[in-house]
Amino acid sequence: MEPTQDKIQSAENIEFSGDLEADLVLLNQQLKYEHDLISGHSEVVISDLTSWFNLRRGFLRQHSRVLYWQATAQGQHAHTGQALLAHIAKVAPQFVCFYACQRAELTEKWQRGLQDQSIGLLLSFFFADETCGEHLIRSYLRCQPGSVAYLREFTQTGILNLPKVTVEKQGNIGHITFNNPQCLNAEDNQLVADLNIAVDLVYLSEDIEAGVLRGGVTQHAKYQGKRIFSAGVNLKQLHKSDISFVDFMIGRELGYVNKMIHGVLSDDGGKIVKPWISVVDTFAIGGGMQLLLASDYVIAEEGSYASLPAGNEGIIPGLANMRLAKKSCARVAKEVILLGRKLWAGEPDCRGVFDQVVRREDLQARLEEMAQLLSTPAVRENKRMLVTGSEPIDELRRYLAEFCLVQGERIYSKDVANKVSKFTLS
Repeated sequence: MEPTQDKIQSAENIEFSGDLEADLVLLNQQLKYEHDLISGHSEVVISDLTSWFNLRRGFLRQHSRVLYWQATAQGQHAHTGQALLAHIAKVAPQFVCFYACQRAELTEKWQRGLQDQSIGLLLSFFFADETCGEHLIRSYLRCQPGSVAYLREFTQTGILNLPKVTVEKQGNIGHITFNNPQCLNAEDNQLVADLNIAVDLVYLSEDIEAGVLRGGVTQHAKYQGKRIFSAGVNLKQLHKSDISFVDFMIGRELGYVNKMIHGVLSDDGGKIVKPWISVVDTFAIGGGMQLLLASDYVIAEEGSYASLPAGNEGIIPGLANMRLAKKSCARVAKEVILLGRKLWAGEPDCRGVFDQVVRREDLQARLEEMAQLLSTPAVRENKRMLVTGSEPIDELRRYLAEFCLVQGERIYSKDVANKVSKFTLS
């Protein structure tokens, strides 16, 4: 009987026929060897499974488009995130979950890493295909059913308090406040889910002309009683693998962050575009800075700063690699992303990130002034044309094809695990 280890050498030589059902049978047979290897090899690491990831690549080269169109009923359904994966699992569960292994040394975190890398590979192929990728991006631009369910309450009361986000209508402006006070308004799964709803509500409310993002007052000992825009991803939860790859790493980028730039799609296929203002108190780190790059105008208090420490942490800072060089310049983008440079409000190189720097006591007055300047119909249409020229959907699609693959690999790499274990929010 051929040893399991020898099967590793032969996995890359498998040739698929092009028939979906026959190739699924062949793929299942080969992936069973993967399960045997994981279950029986005492020192197996993810890199040992390269051949089986290549096997998945070979299958997806032939069948990724068919899988996507079957899952979306030939594009009739706008499935995203977990819903999309659930439909994929009906046909090809091999790309959504790995075989469970009941071995103490193979932790749930380790197995989740395999699963998320496989999902990242699957999504990468979807985005690499021009028609599938564009359809998926546009599916994410639709408002979530959960957001629509909150619309009546928000319309009647003018305010909605979600677990970690508040959205409030003040005149014709929708104000969104991050409320994760004990964690410096860091982003986690709940805050991301809340922000997706809040941003949708700003778009769905016909009498709101513009949206505003601002961090709430924190309870952290070092910043007690101060507003903070955002500390980025919650590193403690990232270290514990409590940050969802599908809902956070991917869904965040294609959800509210992308909607702030590209708007939302209505049921009739039209696009609703509104301008966004961000107000930065103290700092905007990581995902916080990414939101500034998605904003149309940024007002910062004197002494505040923005940074993208993802390079130091070992992960990819969302779509900031694509957007920061456009907002600023390639040299500054490299210093911020590769070297961890902070951009301080008021310094010459900050101009592409901060539009205006004022004293703390003047923030509110300046915000109200800019909100009214941006809340006109002409602003909406001109923003639409600016975005059409500066960030075409096809450019976004090609970036996402690489991002899904690389981020899936990075978040479970050893250097990331070692680095984020040293980070705390204290």
